[in-house]
Amino acid sequence: MVNSLKLLVITPIILVNFNIDQVAIWYLFLTILTLSNLADLGFSPTFSRLVSFVYGGISSFDKMGQKTAGKERVVDWSFLGRLYANLGSVYAILCVIALLLVTTLGTWSLVTPINRTANPDEFWAAWFVVCAIVTANFLGKRFESCLMGMNYVSLVNRWNIFFNVCSVIASITVVLLGGKILSLVVILLLFSLMNIFRNWYLLTRKVEGGVFRGFKTFGYDKDILRHAWSPAWRSGLGILGSTGIVQATGIIYSQVADSQLLASYLLTLKLITSCAVFSQAPFYSKLPVFARLRSQGEVETLSNQSKRAMRIALFVFVFATFSVALFGNALLDLIDSEVKILGLGIWVSMSIVWFLERHHAMHAQIYSTTNHIPFYIPIIISGIINLCLILLLIDNLQIWAFPIAHGISNLLINNWWNVKISLKSIDEGFIEYFRESALLPTLAFGLVCFVLLYTPIPEVLHSFVES
Repeated sequence: MVNSLKLLVITPIILVNFNIDQVAIWYLFLTILTLSNLADLGFSPTFSRLVSFVYGGISSFDKMGQKTAGKERVVDWSFLGRLYANLGSVYAILCVIALLLVTTLGTWSLVTPINRTANPDEFWAAWFVVCAIVTANFLGKRFESCLMGMNYVSLVNRWNIFFNVCSVIASITVVLLGGKILSLVVILLLFSLMNIFRNWYLLTRKVEGGVFRGFKTFGYDKDILRHAWSPAWRSGLGILGSTGIVQATGIIYSQVADSQLLASYLLTLKLITSCAVFSQAPFYSKLPVFARLRSQGEVETLSNQSKRAMRIALFVFVFATFSVALFGNALLDLIDSEVKILGLGIWVSMSIVWFLERHHAMHAQIYSTTNHIPFYIPIIISGIINLCLILLLIDNLQIWAFPIAHGISNLLINNWWNVKISLKSIDEGFIEYFRESALLPTLAFGLVCFVLLYTPIPEVLHSFVES
């Protein structure tokens, strides 16, 4: 909710105080920051999952899935220390890879948009700070991976709430005092550094009696890396073929669209992805628990808990997208923003695509608790199909090419295959599981789409807000 508040509060201030070119470049910066996470290569979720296994009492990754219910959980701290040292080495290498990618491909993608502006030097200075943010984020990833893997999700997120509120206040203050994009990205950098220090302090001083303080910072263990590398690179390719392609559409569009259309598309994409991220919380916050249940052989409990979490997550997505559709442009009109959300038709289309993607992505996470990641092949295939369809359709369909290509590529493989192997892994039938997890949210979503497209309610509310 605080992340959503951050978007809802800062976005109007940016839209009012920045011109079209500045808005477009701001959202391009955010898009590149999101894309930079692809350099993670899937190690963050993989290491969090491995930490969950060890924290659940596993002393060897070869003993995965053995029934441990009723047995006392004993953490092999020596084994966890070796895992932590390997995290340090891997993330140091990934930091270099991420920095190389953003300073080459990222810089290339910004040349055209920045050269349109009246003051390119300011934006290139801001871009230098964005590169520093990428570096800082990668150096701090291992601390959060360990905390999340040990299920200190609520502890981390309580601090995230406080830091995000402070970040919102600082960003608003800077913009209202006349600061521009350079000032905003400096604020982002400062809070990134503060987050890293906080997570380091929590991990090494506050949790588990400070045992992590005595662990080595860097290390190399062939057996641990063998178990980490295989699922990690598969997860990384999967993210590249899904989230990577979707976010890259903003980069693609920036090369052919004017600033007005680019800003509208990037704002709409930011809002729909924010709705998706917001809806993840009820499910993704349980992933350490799901991984531990899988490692202990408690598959039935995993199935029951995942149903409830999935149902809540999908309901949250329906509520979030419906709210944006009803009130988004009306509120933008109130602040006289030059940038608008794309029309209801394309918003509903994007929402349908993302609803189905949220569903199959959660099933993929359920299966990923086995530490076997087979999704990379179908996701890469669907990603290639997505990209080819975009290039084929964009001249004739313009902005509609993105949701159409995204939807078709997912329907061909991901929307059903991820669900199939997930249900097989927990020994559940589709009808039974769907009825208890996704049926009610799907019915609610269908009703929402009908209201938005075939009733006057959106126009009435828009007129009411304007009056």
